[in-house]
Amino acid sequence: VSYGDDRRVEEPSKIEEYFSADLTFGTVVPSISREVVAFDPLTVHLQYRNESNGTTFTVLLARGSPYVSINYTLSAPMITTTYFNILWCNNASISKTPTTVAGSTFTVVTQIEHQKTQEWLIFFPTNVTVSINSTSFAVQDETFSGIVRAAIVPRNSPDGTAAHLRQHASIVPVASAVSLSSIVTTGIMEFTWKTVATTTDSIAAASLLMLAHPHHVDSLVPSATRNRSSTTTVMHSSSSGDPFASSTPSILLGPFGHRTIKGNMSFVLGNSWLLADTFQEVGFNSRHPIAADAIAPLLVALKNDSNFTPQALDPYFFGKEIARQARLVLIADELNQGTTKLLDQLEDWLLPWFVGKNFDFFVYDTVWGGVCSVKGLRGVFWMTDFGNGWYNDHHFHYGYFIYAAAVVAKYRPDFVLRHRAALMSIVRDIANNSPHEYVSNMFDMCVSCSPYFPLARHMSWFDGHSFASGVYVLDGGKSQESVSEAINAYYGVYLLGQALSMPAVEHMGRHLMTLEMRAATTYWQTTDAIYGSVYAQNQMTGQIGSTKVTYATWFGPEVEHMHLINLMPFTPVTELFVSAAFVTREYPILAKALHRPAAPMDEIWKGYTYLDHAIVDAKAAWAEVATLKSFDDGNSRANSLYWIATRPTN
Repeated sequence: VSYGDDRRVEEPSKIEEYFSADLTFGTVVPSISREVVAFDPLTVHLQYRNESNGTTFTVLLARGSPYVSINYTLSAPMITTTYFNILWCNNASISKTPTTVAGSTFTVVTQIEHQKTQEWLIFFPTNVTVSINSTSFAVQDETFSGIVRAAIVPRNSPDGTAAHLRQHASIVPVASAVSLSSIVTTGIMEFTWKTVATTTDSIAAASLLMLAHPHHVDSLVPSATRNRSSTTTVMHSSSSGDPFASSTPSILLGPFGHRTIKGNMSFVLGNSWLLADTFQEVGFNSRHPIAADAIAPLLVALKNDSNFTPQALDPYFFGKEIARQARLVLIADELNQGTTKLLDQLEDWLLPWFVGKNFDFFVYDTVWGGVCSVKGLRGVFWMTDFGNGWYNDHHFHYGYFIYAAAVVAKYRPDFVLRHRAALMSIVRDIANNSPHEYVSNMFDMCVSCSPYFPLARHMSWFDGHSFASGVYVLDGGKSQESVSEAINAYYGVYLLGQALSMPAVEHMGRHLMTLEMRAATTYWQTTDAIYGSVYAQNQMTGQIGSTKVTYATWFGPEVEHMHLINLMPFTPVTELFVSAAFVTREYPILAKALHRPAAPMDEIWKGYTYLDHAIVDAKAAWAEVATLKSFDDGNSRANSLYWIATRPTN
């Protein structure tokens, strides 16, 4: 177990929490094997086993828990500090010479790097006798069974932190469910946890104590204002209704010293959280009309751009190119121009992908359960097609396809419905809302899931955003750098459901899109409140991982890369998460980069920079775009002029 905030490094280019084992949980007789024995959206059970003597201990992992929880069966728990020293236990000094201590709750103080100390509370369900020295803490009972919990009391935490941790230590989250629903224009996400009590003498005084990130706090519905009537259910991670029907509403207690790379966390009591977000209106076109004086040049650009033919063979770049042309259909329609030729082309370009007749065709992978490009799945190099065969960036890749299909469906639903099976396989790969299949075991955990696709593959429900990285290890954990492409992917799902009158698809896309947008404005668009002034001065983060955020990208080191990969493509949904207030403080960084004497900005990035500028100065951006000779493969002159011409009057 590592508390990362004690090894936090803050630099202008990154914030990183380094791992070092503060406490290591195990048994006096070591385990031999380990495996994940159950999981659901917010919890995982990792079991360690010694086949020779039949002993086990199971780590009950739960996102947001301030405690580490270990369920031991007929084994002697042992906690070690491999690199550090135990200084104190229950106010008694500890040395290399073992001593015995009895009790059910222990306050242990350890010394880590740089002479820092940590205070840990360790809870047992009954009185135990432990042998403790400067590096180990072992229970003197080889037949012990029960849940052991440990919690850190963060350095400089306010008064009452330890008291809360002590009061609520007996209630343990062992399973979870996530549901999505809506009330008119409000989206509701509910977290519900199944709990067990480690003791019977304090249940009345104890509740489930969890930690919430800033985005949870901003959207948490107070228990007094809850109203579940008139809801439309979109998704539930249980296939048999609410598996944890008895729930206690949440009570926000506030911050008590815990911090992650996402900022300060807050204590919340209760095993049910309701998180509400307002659905903002967005459709195929901008919410704002096209400026009258922009129509003539826009028509010229539309005519020229209509002659473009996609050349890319891989899913990502082809997807960008076909989505680029799909934008032209919508612009042409809004300008009362013909769309027949453009729609014919979209059908011709999509058809080979739907029937598997293109060069890099889609296949279904039975190992992980998903749609992959054949080159990505069978490629010699693991990052072929950006790691598509390793489930990297699927929502980025497929979002462009889905968006283009949504545009065709708006005008020619029959074509899309003829290829519904193929298209919906692509949709389900990134936005599946089918429930998990629960089976009975001691905690009603999910041990088998929807047989073809996982639930919303990339979405991390607790983090509130997607992680793009696939089934491989990264030093900072799962990460994502292009939150805007994630938003546009779910925007495409939303539009497709709308165009085909498929409410489940429409609402799932809208929920995922809304969650991702909140994350974009909370975590990608940097503020002092989340990151502190040193890192926040960048105004945009490049990548967000599990234990680090970096002002960097996978493909380039320049500031325009970090900023614009998290703004592109510019579509009507961009209006909802990129505000003038944000651009006012962010654009000067890009403006400076435009005049960089060494390594001048590439033309394609200038194009996106000008679209960012248009949010605060449309007139200047119009003149800037007129100087461009080329555009990114996911953008066009017509789309750029349309974006600028539909900015509200500044």
